[in-house]
Amino acid sequence: MTLISFYHPQKHLLDQAVFTLLHKSYRAGKRALVLIETKDRLQYIDTMLWSYDANSWLPHGSDGGEDCVEHPILLSTEDINRNEAQYLFLLDGMRSSKIKDYDRCFELYNESLGLSAEQAWETLRAFVNSENEISYWFQNKSGSWEKKY
Repeated sequence: MTLISFYHPQKHLLDQAVFTLLHKSYRAGKRALVLIETKDRLQYIDTMLWSYDANSWLPHGSDGGEDCVEHPILLSTEDINRNEAQYLFLLDGMRSSKIKDYDRCFELYNESLGLSAEQAWETLRAFVNSENEISYWFQNKSGSWEKKY
């Protein structure tokens, strides 16, 4: 069973949420695949992860190189687990047909997609099967996470 967590960050805290959740995963010794819709958005996330916090180095790489398997955090536009990740991060409304292959799946809501958080949540719930545990996390204005469902 895969634990699926829907994260609803405040708009101005989306980059912080991505960085913080990946950083926690890395510190826990978990490998992560970050599934991103476009190459442009992948480049943005790549740059953000290198520059977000000067005091916290977050090793990662982008899909396409021969050393993909070496990266503890791999950014990709393809639904292929090349780095043998235990955690899957879905950005920009991405979906994976392989959620069951991961211990955990994180979907980070992005309001720029044109869906309300509730619509995105219902879309995710309809997509996953009943064998998976699913939860909804809301980020309050101070940046702390609160479980809604």
